[in-house]
Amino acid sequence: MKIGDIYEMKRAGDVNGLLSAVFDDNEYVRAAAAETLSGYPDPRVKEVLSRVKFDDPVQRVRDAATRAHLMVVQSTRKETETD
Repeated sequence: MKIGDIYEMKRAGDVNGLLSAVFDDNEYVRAAAAETLSGYPDPRVKEVLSRVKFDDPVQRVRDAATRAHLMVVQSTRKETETD
C-alpha cells in the first residue's frame, strides 16, 4: 500500500480500509492511516487506535495512534454531551 492510498480512502470515507491500513507493513502508511482515523468518532476506530498506540513496534506510529485516539475520544465525548 502507498501513502496516496490513505488519502484516497479518506476522500472515499473508507473506514474499513483505513482500519486495515493501520496494520500495513509500511510504518509510514500505518502512521498516516492512524492520523487519518482521528476524524472518525467510531467505536471500532477507538478500539483499534487504543491497541496500536501501545502495540506498534515503531514509535512514530504509536505517537500518531495516541494523538488520533485522543481526538476520537474527545469527539465521542462531545457527541455524548450534545445528545
